[in-house]
Amino acid sequence: MSGQLLAMSTGLNIFLLIVFLLAVPVASYFLFLDIRREHKRARLSRYKLKDLKKEQFGALLKEMIEGENARSFSVIFAEFNTAKEFKETYGEAWYAWALGTIRERIASVLPKGSKVCLYEYDTYAFLLEGELTEEELGDYAAKCITKGYAPVPFGRKKGQKELPDLVIGAAAYNVNDVETRVEDFLRNLEIALAVSGREGLNDYVVFTPELLNNCADYHYYRELKDAINAEEFTLYFQPIYNLYENEPIAYEATLHWDHNELGALKRDKFIHVIERSGDIGWVGLWAYEQMVIQFKKFIKIHPDSRIAFSINLSDRQLSDPKICDELYRIATKYGVPPAGICFEVGEVVVLGRNAIVAETIEKLTQCGFMTAVDNFGLETNAVMKIGEQRIFDWVKLDKRFVAKVQDGEPDIKNMQTLLDFARGNNFLVIAQDVKDALTEEFIKRIGIFCGQGYYLGKPEPFEKYSHQAEAVVVKQ
Repeated sequence: MSGQLLAMSTGLNIFLLIVFLLAVPVASYFLFLDIRREHKRARLSRYKLKDLKKEQFGALLKEMIEGENARSFSVIFAEFNTAKEFKETYGEAWYAWALGTIRERIASVLPKGSKVCLYEYDTYAFLLEGELTEEELGDYAAKCITKGYAPVPFGRKKGQKELPDLVIGAAAYNVNDVETRVEDFLRNLEIALAVSGREGLNDYVVFTPELLNNCADYHYYRELKDAINAEEFTLYFQPIYNLYENEPIAYEATLHWDHNELGALKRDKFIHVIERSGDIGWVGLWAYEQMVIQFKKFIKIHPDSRIAFSINLSDRQLSDPKICDELYRIATKYGVPPAGICFEVGEVVVLGRNAIVAETIEKLTQCGFMTAVDNFGLETNAVMKIGEQRIFDWVKLDKRFVAKVQDGEPDIKNMQTLLDFARGNNFLVIAQDVKDALTEEFIKRIGIFCGQGYYLGKPEPFEKYSHQAEAVVVKQ
């Protein structure tokens, strides 16, 4: 009997030991979470930053502008520009972590007693009470960029970091501005944010009345942002073929807009509007980043592939002295080799005398990117210019050449000269808008190795082509 009691006592002791050993790490884990929560509360308490819901934020603005006790204040909009891509790549939890990190960093450089509102899913509004001059508000906005634009550590993988892109716009309200209403102030803020976004990432703009003269269509910026968030914008990819091997050598990315009210918009029409409004810079970078993301997926499926991805750059984009650095930064961010990316530019760029554009193209080649001339005519001076420059990897013929082939009146007087230059300088000549087998046979017969058009492959979503067989890039 005593032996049984001893055995039971020993078993109970072992059971209690096991429970204790299991309970310790669980209790430690919850203690760790509690410490983290308290640490976060203490940090936020140090900043004395009060959170407001959007309705509370709007009511407070109305009270401070239109109430009996109106008072001066300023608001800084901080937009996490790459929020959508971050969320899709890493998921909701890590997105919330990154957004919160940005919030806390910016809070650390603002005056105590400031308030914050998650104004949109990717944008914080920071309210600073008291009167600030334009210069003082600009100093705070600059500090927000310096503090917020830094790698955000996240994820289970040790050392995993992401560099968030920010857009910041700010506006001040003075109690003496008696004609200003809440709607006016919010419009001013959105204009500042739109101008900042158009001028480039990781910078800021403080609203001044002069912006009203140059930003009458600021609402278009907002419409484009909403369209991106609603996934109305998509990239389609059209293959460029090696006509002799019948294999793709590249995929050209083009932007399509399926408008929620107007339906599918013609690309030429909305690209022209984006150019005119000044939104081509940031929209073009967004589209390029989407292409890079798809290119990275393609490389993962085909690690040994030498297929390139291409996208157009407008004259306005090429005139931006910072564009090359941005393009290279995005490629590096996703670990995509610049040698697999080709930028197509219009023929007018080749014949023009814009020194900034010429310098940008040269810098792109120095960074390892490929460059191409799009819609190239066969005028004698243009052909000679291409032969002299020797910096382009592709020359895509104007669609009118193929149209003349189909009409039975091809003009090949300068074509042989261009093909001789291509062979001598190791660049491709590509026929566009190939619509039938007869056209394909003709261009192959005169020595054009590559083609693009609906007959060879129409623009499709990435998934259509992502599992295509690998191909080797050919040269003339």
